[in-house]
Amino acid sequence: MPGMKTPHKSARAARYFRAGKTIGLEALSTRHINERYVSWLNDAETNPYSGRSILPESLESELRYIQGVLADNTKIIFAIRLLSTGQHVGNVGLLNIDRLNRSAEIAILIGEKSQWGKGLGTEAFRLMMDYGFDTLNLHRLWMGTDSEHRGMMRVAEKLGFQLEGTFRDFYFKNGSYRDVVQYHVLNPREARGPASA
Repeated sequence: MPGMKTPHKSARAARYFRAGKTIGLEALSTRHINERYVSWLNDAETNPYSGRSILPESLESELRYIQGVLADNTKIIFAIRLLSTGQHVGNVGLLNIDRLNRSAEIAILIGEKSQWGKGLGTEAFRLMMDYGFDTLNLHRLWMGTDSEHRGMMRVAEKLGFQLEGTFRDFYFKNGSYRDVVQYHVLNPREARGPASA
């Protein structure tokens, strides 16, 4: 429109499919899979609140997984890179995409421990919410996390996700069954009637 300024996008950000202030997202592919990547998945400290690190992962198993993702139209997964260095620090994606009901699960992994506590997860979630709602025209995003994962629960609540409920004894890890809490957020760009309020 006349008089409106076009948002400036830095050269570093321009190479990515989506970019925020500190991170860029690009399609996850087999070129991202290396020993460092596999170490994230096998590290119990990196994955204390998920089903990861229960069975060993390898380069071969992850290459097969990524090849399956690329052939699956219900999953879209992105590599998270730092704009400052290009370092691959984790993944974020939409899973279980239901195009009829316009819903999807949002999931994330920040594998590089040196980047924990810097707000990258929140920034990646915001980028994925904008992508899901504005580009894919989804109506509902949902996520589940271990009931003791306070950090992930804080991110969900900060971004407007609403607690739906708790799945008791949802998965078994480290000698005990663990609960999972589920959250959802509806597309804020859509008008909703009484049934959706």
